[in-house]
Amino acid sequence: MAENQDRSKASGTSPASENHSDEDLAVLTRDSVRKGVHMMRILHGNAELTINQTSTLNQLKEGPRPMALMARLSGVSQPSMSQHASSLETLGYITRSRAPEDGRAVILSITDAGREAVDRANTTRNSTLLELLRELTDDERARLFDGLQILERISEKAILDSTGQS
Repeated sequence: MAENQDRSKASGTSPASENHSDEDLAVLTRDSVRKGVHMMRILHGNAELTINQTSTLNQLKEGPRPMALMARLSGVSQPSMSQHASSLETLGYITRSRAPEDGRAVILSITDAGREAVDRANTTRNSTLLELLRELTDDERARLFDGLQILERISEKAILDSTGQS
């Protein structure tokens, strides 16, 4: 891949304009997402919420979700998610309720206090990200925006497919 980047610099073309195999794109996507997660952990620093709490609350901002789905999206067991939810519930950031259609299923919902806390955490992280983004050229920013929209679309599809919601 470094060879492709060197070639593109020498020829004046961007790596995006060259043909890449699906495997190259899969590797770059996986590596970029992994590095993005690491970057977000570093940017998170000593915030009010842990990275896992922030992630959970951001997901719940989209609407109430079953605990089983939240565990799956977080890559943890249901007992681990239950402990995580208990800590957020103790802080007053989420509530638990029973699903009307299945009394065994637990539904997690964000509270106003949880929404305010995660909004503060997001604002802090966004301000740090803005500093990094200001270093990009206008063309790089436009290409990043386009690429991130594609990444968001394929991420949403993967989530929906894996949870049987597609």
